[in-house]
Amino acid sequence: MYVPSWLLNLFLNRAFGANDFGYGVDVIRRHGDLELAIGLEHEQIIVGQGVWINSGDTVPQDDPDYVVTGKDAQDGGLGWTTIDFTFINHKTINKYVSFRYGAGAGIGIVNGALDHYNVHCVGAATNANPEPACKPTALGGTGEITDPNGNPINTNTQYKYSIPPVFPVIDVVVGFQFHPIDKMLIDVEVGLHTLPYFGANIGYMFN
Repeated sequence: MYVPSWLLNLFLNRAFGANDFGYGVDVIRRHGDLELAIGLEHEQIIVGQGVWINSGDTVPQDDPDYVVTGKDAQDGGLGWTTIDFTFINHKTINKYVSFRYGAGAGIGIVNGALDHYNVHCVGAATNANPEPACKPTALGGTGEITDPNGNPINTNTQYKYSIPPVFPVIDVVVGFQFHPIDKMLIDVEVGLHTLPYFGANIGYMFN
């Protein structure tokens, strides 16, 4: 799964991309060239750690967020589990290769959280170069940790972003299906599964 930083920066003054590997299982029912795939997947999303600045804000006049992930995050990071139904059609190229395309929908359940510090920048900082003035003192910077109202606090306190516990999943699939031997299939595809992705499946067909 991959979200490039340039896409997030369409909505923010400064942000980092997100990416990670997901894993899951599909149960597929095929009739002719049409497949119905029921999928169960889990993704743990690794968001870039650092100073995130809201659209229209300028540091140090405006206070940014310092997003934390991995070992620095108190809640262990953001992930989700999805279940979805996808219809996929196939256009046969030859007996070994088919072009596949389709769409579907489902729901996702969020687990974990995306944590951040509220920071007041202390020292010289710009949107292009906000560290160390906007990096919290708990992580070795000079930024002052604040509460949600901007009041300084003397504790190493992180806050969770408000993320809905359930969200819709939209699927779009384009790729190829390979049949190297009888009943075995390999799918290689790109698409949208709430986030853009590149993926591969290995399967076996039962009569």
